Amino acid sequence: MKTIFDLTIFSIFRTSESYLDRYHKQVLEAFYINGGKCHAVWLEGDSEDQTFTKLAEAKTLFESYGHTVTIIKFDLKGPHWPAINHIYRWQQLSACWNKCLEYKQLTKIAICVESDLIWDPKIIKSLISKLDASHHVIYPMLMDEKKSDSTEELTFMDIWGFSRGDQKFSKTFPYWATDHNLIEEEELLEIQTGGGMIVTTYPYLQTASWDPSCCILKFGNKSKLFMDKTLKIYHPRPIKKTLLKKLNIIFKDPKILYAKMLSIVR
Repeated sequence: MKTIFDLTIFSIFRTSESYLDRYHKQVLEAFYINGGKCHAVWLEGDSEDQTFTKLAEAKTLFESYGHTVTIIKFDLKGPHWPAINHIYRWQQLSACWNKCLEYKQLTKIAICVESDLIWDPKIIKSLISKLDASHHVIYPMLMDEKKSDSTEELTFMDIWGFSRGDQKFSKTFPYWATDHNLIEEEELLEIQTGGGMIVTTYPYLQTASWDPSCCILKFGNKSKLFMDKTLKIYHPRPIKKTLLKKLNIIFKDPKILYAKMLSIVR
């Protein structure tokens, strides 16, 4: 008899040691709140620190609580890109995400979440409760982390992943475009694409794959995607780096590096 998990959380990691404790605490608490049989699927590759070792240690901890953990080692030997819009970066990231999804098993609820994000584990239960026959995939809003002493308006972080009315979201309010062909409810807003944290069910995950041209998880045509306007998660404020330092980690000819990476994927 096949195991059917109640909740599966997928994430990918590279040189992630600095925030792993936060990530594991969030997921462990989400599993506790959700209850049932829970599965974590973690893909790690090309780290320059002890990320893989730390994930292996966390696997032992999670399993001591009765959870199942799958760890995938997947080195692509690609550049460590800064946060830029570049086709080779999207292809590299989407290759990792699609490899991670290859390890999915039967599950009632599936969540893909970027490993460095900051989120309250209690929102998982809230997001899951809004999935139904008319709402197939749900995302919380993904905002830039706000300084505790700041009165500034929250900035919408994922203006690349989220779109509505064939337009990308904007950083400032009102974050999305008006589209009378898409539904807007009191709490849920119909969107075309999203990112950050993706909450869905197994049948819809089965239709989905990460698009290598943009690294956005694309679902089947009949899938209805919504963003929850009442729930927010946060992207940590980056440590400031000079542009020169960022460019130094992109090697002289990314085309050569990408060709090497493709040979590994294939």
